[in-house]
Amino acid sequence: MNRKRITTLAMLTLLVSFISVNGYAQQIWKNPAKYHKNGKVSVVIIKEGKKQKRAITTGYEFYYETGELRKEIKTQSDGLFICKEYYKNGQLGLIGTTKSSLVVQKVGLWKAYHKNGQLKKQVSFDNLSGEDGEVKEYFDNGILKMVGQYGPPQGKRIGVWKFYDKDGNLEKTEDYGEGRYITVIRRGSDLESEDFDL
Repeated sequence: MNRKRITTLAMLTLLVSFISVNGYAQQIWKNPAKYHKNGKVSVVIIKEGKKQKRAITTGYEFYYETGELRKEIKTQSDGLFICKEYYKNGQLGLIGTTKSSLVVQKVGLWKAYHKNGQLKKQVSFDNLSGEDGEVKEYFDNGILKMVGQYGPPQGKRIGVWKFYDKDGNLEKTEDYGEGRYITVIRRGSDLESEDFDL
């Protein structure tokens, strides 16, 4: 095949891949829905479809008064929504999945970040009981600050929780057993035993 025919065939293949059965291309529309008092866009509704009037809402973008992207919520193929929040400097501050585009119902792994981009916290959420599974928090220098475990019901602390100082030295340990606060062990001190209900 000659070069012109290969290029034409590639262009045609690309064009066909973007056109639906009805002959209309799938399009994305971003419509400003709300404005700040200073006139800058506050909320943008994102719609996707063949025609704007019949397009389905697939996400939202929220902006600071100064114009920087503050938050975006977009639908995923599994029916959940990916939620991202940003600092004014554009750095990602929070990311996770939610069951709804308007009311945040956290599910799965969520991560929060410090302004410098270092991971601040990560925890998983169960849509029925809240926080579920291992949770970790970090200082802004990347050193582990805390590690623990959430369990049912309603995201109760369970097991051993460890807390560290900014140098990574173990500062204290808290033992929650199966949801009851049992003991505290502090670095450099004698064992303190307490029994409190949560």
